[in-house]
Amino acid sequence: MSRLLPLLITPAAVVLSFSFAGMASAATTYDLMSDCSIPTYQAQKCALSIVLVSDNVTKTSLKKVIFRVNGKPVYAAYNDKIPLLVNTFANFTVVNGIPVTCGKTYTITAYVVKATSDTETNVGEAQPVVCPLKAIF
Repeated sequence: MSRLLPLLITPAAVVLSFSFAGMASAATTYDLMSDCSIPTYQAQKCALSIVLVSDNVTKTSLKKVIFRVNGKPVYAAYNDKIPLLVNTFANFTVVNGIPVTCGKTYTITAYVVKATSDTETNVGEAQPVVCPLKAIF
């Protein structure tokens, strides 16, 4: 089974990548979700969490998954399976704890490179997320 290896562009991010079996379909749809929180472990910074999920019924083998915040890449995962197997898994990728400035709005985008291509494809809908200014407890 193929697996994605994370390459952390932002070292504070905690990354989990999983693969799930699925059934073949003509097109893969993706859901992109994000939120922002104030962690207790990093003073004066907020933390973005990003989730990308495929429809879990379409098998798609990917070479790479990339997350961007305001157009800048903050996460990339690479498929290290050689040769890349086509139509082998659906994807679930989570990134937690990307440090950002509190009180600002960020636009999250996700891109994938399929095993049969070298082109980055924007997947899911861009997610604007507003980080809190301060903790309200």
